[in-house]
Amino acid sequence: MKNYIFLFLLLLPAISSAQNRHIKPLRFDEASLDISRTVINADRVQRGVNLPQAFTGEGVVLGVSDIGFDFTHPTFQNSNIVAFWDMLSRDTLNQYSNVMDHYPLLTGRDYTADEIRPLLHSYDGIEQMHGTHVLGIAAGGDSYYQGFAPDADIVLVNNVLSNNRMQVDALQLSKLEGNYKIDEFRYIFDYAERVGKPCVINMSAGSRQSFGDDFDIYNKQISDLCGPGRIIVASAGNSGTRGITLHKRRDQQSVGSRVYSSYAGFYLFLQKEGDVDCNLFYSNDEGVTKQPLPDSLYESIDTISDYDGMPVRYYIFMNEKLQKAGCDWLYTTLTGTGEAYLFTQDAQYINSKKNDGFNDATDDYSVNFPGCYDDVICVSASDHRNEVVDFEGKLHVEDNGDIGHNYKFTSVGPRLDGYQKPDVSAPGSVIASSMNSFFAETHHGDDYWYTDKEHFTHDGRTYAWTVCSGTSSASPMVAGIIALWLQANPNLTPQDIMDIIRRTSTHPDPSLSYPNAIYGYGEIDAYAGLLDALSLSGVEAISKTQPESVRFTVNGGTLSLHFSETGADAEVLVFSTNGTLIHRESLFSVASTETISLNNLPKGVYAIQINSASKSLKGSTLIRL
Repeated sequence: MKNYIFLFLLLLPAISSAQNRHIKPLRFDEASLDISRTVINADRVQRGVNLPQAFTGEGVVLGVSDIGFDFTHPTFQNSNIVAFWDMLSRDTLNQYSNVMDHYPLLTGRDYTADEIRPLLHSYDGIEQMHGTHVLGIAAGGDSYYQGFAPDADIVLVNNVLSNNRMQVDALQLSKLEGNYKIDEFRYIFDYAERVGKPCVINMSAGSRQSFGDDFDIYNKQISDLCGPGRIIVASAGNSGTRGITLHKRRDQQSVGSRVYSSYAGFYLFLQKEGDVDCNLFYSNDEGVTKQPLPDSLYESIDTISDYDGMPVRYYIFMNEKLQKAGCDWLYTTLTGTGEAYLFTQDAQYINSKKNDGFNDATDDYSVNFPGCYDDVICVSASDHRNEVVDFEGKLHVEDNGDIGHNYKFTSVGPRLDGYQKPDVSAPGSVIASSMNSFFAETHHGDDYWYTDKEHFTHDGRTYAWTVCSGTSSASPMVAGIIALWLQANPNLTPQDIMDIIRRTSTHPDPSLSYPNAIYGYGEIDAYAGLLDALSLSGVEAISKTQPESVRFTVNGGTLSLHFSETGADAEVLVFSTNGTLIHRESLFSVASTETISLNNLPKGVYAIQINSASKSLKGSTLIRL
């Protein structure tokens, strides 16, 4: 099974008492979810500004595959959590899934809606907290720290990752080997299919790409799972400052770096074109004297890449063997006249601080599985906040990059075969969301990297809003936004979502071309994307703003226009969502209220454009008949 790891970079510890979370005024100097909702225009979608209705995820299934859930947190008090598969559960009373029509579960237990809240938390909920924070971002219902799709139906899977695998017995692990997350995705999609609703799944975890994971097989399996109304979103990873890749261009004589791994075994993967040698050295004295690494201390295997069918050479190392031979530091160089890439797996490059030919590694090609699959929306993180005041009044400052640009720890693309990844960016720096109260209770005072922004009491229990950073925070924002788009257009496919992102995302760094390896197509814009999902963004005759002096109401098939500025002439145009002009009406010297009959039009969403010499009357809105 892949060694899945979390994609959070958390902040610093803190603890204590609180204020009323429900009446706090909006403050734009705080790192709250509503700040992120404002930055990427989700608040306008949720409030229905210039839209036929508010979009909050109603009628959409939002799946979250994660670990460490606290079902008691008040932000989920009114959430519709409808199904839960706990892979770690020791309760095997229900060995067959209700969701997947009595399909035998690999391991664990399937819980129905009525059984979930009495559990209090997932099996690993005392030792893990990640899923509580992620779920709060995706679908939390608190009025201040509100998630992006609070009215969606929630299906959860408590899965097995590197963080909680010590709580899984050997029998369970053997059953989960080779799963690659296919079964948990299928579990969530099957629920959505049974209830006839569109579905988006978030996974804020991943593992490093490698050439040995049957990429083409699992890439196809994921694509087969996805389709109209079936979308998967995954975080890119937080390896943006780590040495992942050693790239030698043809015009370079040599490039090199040091290799470090804390794992028992690790790998290097070489792809080359032309004459290139991979040279390995070691040192037992901090690099003062380097010697060629004996062939007996590693293995090399030639094979073919699952990505593109190109030759790949594996270099396989065991740390114990290296250490016994006195290898304190491993060095590598690429030399020759050709071009080559040397990628790491379960290891990273640490560039020398000296100008000695061992400081050339970069963080390129660092995006993770499963975001690397063709039809998975891969999310990188942007930085809109670098500091927060905790509940004790202490200021915490993080060096996460330049405000308004990329979160500096976000993993970057492309994929190992050069395929464009990531796809889109969303805020991921200093994001406040729900904290697992059971984890906080158990680990009170431990040196965990989180910052509690606020504490409050509910039903005699202490809860917190905590701040975390990473692509784990960015990914559920995108999943929540896609839930809003699916509410507007339930048949969107992964390619449709990619196209909407391509057409409507903003470009944080104008010096770059888009798409690129940092932002993908740019930072997501929930509002522009919703208009596009409704097929309205391409209607050239539609204004980008609503008229200042006109209010619209609909009663049956009658459209009423309420003018605060009267006496001017106006023209009213009605467009279908495919951009066809289907009604035109001229109004002369408008009164305070004018009515237009649209009884001949079928029910649906329409765009209304008002043209007038008066600037305050000109603009557009959407209505639903």
